[in-house]
Amino acid sequence: MDIRKKRCYMILFSCVIIFSLLIFKIYLIDFKDNDQILSTYNSQNTSVEKTSDINFDIIDFSGKQLLKYDFDYYVVVNPYIFLKNNSDTNMYDLRALTYTLKNYNSNYDLFNDDIINKSSKIYWKVDEQTYDKINKIKGVNGVYSYIYYKVNRSEASDICNTLTNVKDNNGKDKASNSLEMQIYNKVLKNGYTEKYFQSDDNGNLTNVNDKKLKSTTNVKLTIDQDMNDKVNEILDNDEFKNYKQIGAVVMESDTGKIRVLTQKDKYKGNINAGIQDGYLFPGSIFKIIVEEAGLQSKAINTSEIFHDDGKYSESGEKGNYNLLQAFIVSSNEVFMKIGNKTGYDSIYKYANEQGLFDKVLGLNYEQHGNLNMDPLSTGDLSLLSIGEKFRMTPLEALSLPNTVINNGIYVKPTIIEGYVDNNDNLISKQETTSKKILDTDTSNFIKGEMEQVVSNESGTGRLAYVANNDVGGKTGTATRVENKDESHVDAWFVGFFKIKNKYYSTVILVPDIQNSQEAGTTAAPIFKKIVEELNK
Repeated sequence: MDIRKKRCYMILFSCVIIFSLLIFKIYLIDFKDNDQILSTYNSQNTSVEKTSDINFDIIDFSGKQLLKYDFDYYVVVNPYIFLKNNSDTNMYDLRALTYTLKNYNSNYDLFNDDIINKSSKIYWKVDEQTYDKINKIKGVNGVYSYIYYKVNRSEASDICNTLTNVKDNNGKDKASNSLEMQIYNKVLKNGYTEKYFQSDDNGNLTNVNDKKLKSTTNVKLTIDQDMNDKVNEILDNDEFKNYKQIGAVVMESDTGKIRVLTQKDKYKGNINAGIQDGYLFPGSIFKIIVEEAGLQSKAINTSEIFHDDGKYSESGEKGNYNLLQAFIVSSNEVFMKIGNKTGYDSIYKYANEQGLFDKVLGLNYEQHGNLNMDPLSTGDLSLLSIGEKFRMTPLEALSLPNTVINNGIYVKPTIIEGYVDNNDNLISKQETTSKKILDTDTSNFIKGEMEQVVSNESGTGRLAYVANNDVGGKTGTATRVENKDESHVDAWFVGFFKIKNKYYSTVILVPDIQNSQEAGTTAAPIFKKIVEELNK
């Protein structure tokens, strides 16, 4: 009897254990593993579509979106679901969908052999009007639509287009040290925007959700879009309609932050980076460097008198000039003499220390200053002293007025403010590079000269003068010969001005002006318009 009782207890105990394990298993299935099961179920009934070709935003210094997008509209057909689950679908909706698609493209036939024989999803690209019509048709299983966002790359000069394109002209990755690749590496871990289309077991579309992205790194530029837009309006003004191209850069002087980077013909490469039409002889704006080198090396002094016999002036007038007078009228012969007294080494030193032989922003195709001369040749040194034998870009030319207005301190221009998250919180900041180049006396003297270039009746830049503003600058008209016999004339103006007691440095380049024109009548008035408009 005792043995039978023990066996009964053992069987009962075993049943209790088994029953308890079953209850625990049910608990795990119903509660603990529910999310995983639902996730597996949803993944089997969910289609995921990538909705953008870029995984980060580019914003201006105040947080405004700078990227411009094109929109592609897609209709997606899942053949298996469409053919299996539409027996009870409203025929009116089915016919409406069929007619709408075939009306846009006769090949978009929901009942042809391609649909029947295909197992993978079919993507049909439509226009916006067709997309809107299809979105109004509900209840057809296995069909949905979405919008795909692509960066607009029609404007070749657009800095956002450049920064978001990591491939070179041959389809290979750009240089690893280029600014484009630096940005790419910063945003590499960002996710892409996606849209989830969830259906039930019968193929009915039940939910459409956007993917929730985790923390995203975005690029914040120094560009001020409002200022940029105002300058664009000026460049497109009828007053300057005869100029096919104009480049304009405006930079905050003390920080080196570029607020405006634009050009008239945006379908050409970036002129300001010298990518197209902007890698040119600087002409007389280079005289700023020559004079700095002469004064800093003590090869010349501010009271020295120079004779100009009229050989290199358009008027042929002879005269004696002190340094200020020679700068105001931009005497070529005087600056040739200054250059030869100063010497190649000193001129090269002060050009190099102000970034005239290096890329400024570090863009893959950006050009940088290049000398094409014999340093031991007196003739070549004379030509260099008036801005020939040397090519540079507008971005490099920013340092010419900027070092002067910064009391002799060179500040390297930058276009990256830093990297931010989706809430505009700073992740990392771009540091400013600066160094003392000129004595304060030298910079103050040249600043005074640049002010008189625009205010003096004899100044070559008097058409750039703006009343009630601390404004100054230097004109540069340069002649170059391309392909042995193509003669071109280019106009430069580099200058500084104030907005609300803050200095800004500016470069204007007008390539390919008429042979009879000069920088003082072409580039200088554009500078004036910009200063007046930005001060409104």
